[in-house]
Amino acid sequence: MPQIELTIRRDDGRSETHTFPLTSDLTDLDAIDEAVERFKSAALPQVELTLLTQAQEDAAEQVKKNTL
Repeated sequence: MPQIELTIRRDDGRSETHTFPLTSDLTDLDAIDEAVERFKSAALPQVELTLLTQAQEDAAEQVKKNTL
């Protein structure tokens, strides 16, 4: 079954990989379009959550540095 691997890399070298399986029947344009739409529906919330979590962690680290 085809799948898409999405890796988010931070400037400090840390990374997080998400794997999104696609339907196995990608033989026509309609099936491909549907698989892409499913990927976007599954991937975009994961990407947003990862980026928000990273931003929150960075902000918490900055607060710790400023209080020390």
